[in-house]
Amino acid sequence: MRRFFLYGTLMDPDVFAAVSGLESSATVLTPARLDGYERRAAKDRLFPMVRRRAGAAIDGRLTGDLPEAAAVRLVWYERALYGLTDVTVSAGTTSDVRAWLFDPYPGALPPGEAWDFEAWVGEHKAATLARLAPLARRAPRGPEIATAETMLRRAISELDL
Repeated sequence: MRRFFLYGTLMDPDVFAAVSGLESSATVLTPARLDGYERRAAKDRLFPMVRRRAGAAIDGRLTGDLPEAAAVRLVWYERALYGLTDVTVSAGTTSDVRAWLFDPYPGALPPGEAWDFEAWVGEHKAATLARLAPLARRAPRGPEIATAETMLRRAISELDL
């Protein structure tokens, strides 16, 4: 399984393309919903985090089954603050779709105020894309990418798929 539920800056097709290495026009991000979680800004950060909360729900985007290289790049990008959690999301008329969630490591990201995607697009998207430009031009390499590959493979193997 190489599907991801995205709830933050990666919901933006341009940011997703820069991080995943996939062409923006080839990227299909389907509206989806994750129950039992809430989205907050990470305290003193421009990006969000999630935490479990009964009765809450998050609207986000669901990726298709990504090529391994794209999935590894996503994990590489998020690996410092987030682990992978297997979740079930609803997407359109389809329910019960399994996907990976980038879930903050315990204590890594204290929650801040509510996070608004549209406000982030208007205020911070351009700066984020400028910061990501070097990543979009090259594939990450070395021990960090090997760690991301291992992290993704271990998570997949733990699902017994």
